[in-house]
Amino acid sequence: MFTVRPHHARPARVQQGTFGPFVPNTEVEVPLWFAVTLRRRQKCVVAPPPWLALEPLTKVLEEERKHDSFTELPYHYVEVWRALA
Repeated sequence: MFTVRPHHARPARVQQGTFGPFVPNTEVEVPLWFAVTLRRRQKCVVAPPPWLALEPLTKVLEEERKHDSFTELPYHYVEVWRALA
């Protein structure tokens, strides 16, 4: 689940069901596919997941350099990053 801040209060109807009604500028958790859909329609702002912030990524990089091995990242991290970029 991903955190979004919608710009509107109307419920959104999609094949998988109805989401909302939303409260504008109030954070709500939605699936990634719905967050990307709302963002493409310019109806929300998607908050990046905590592991995508600068500090956690810097720690991962330092660990990889220190131990000369890969550090475990969330499953499908590249796809999530690309969807949110």
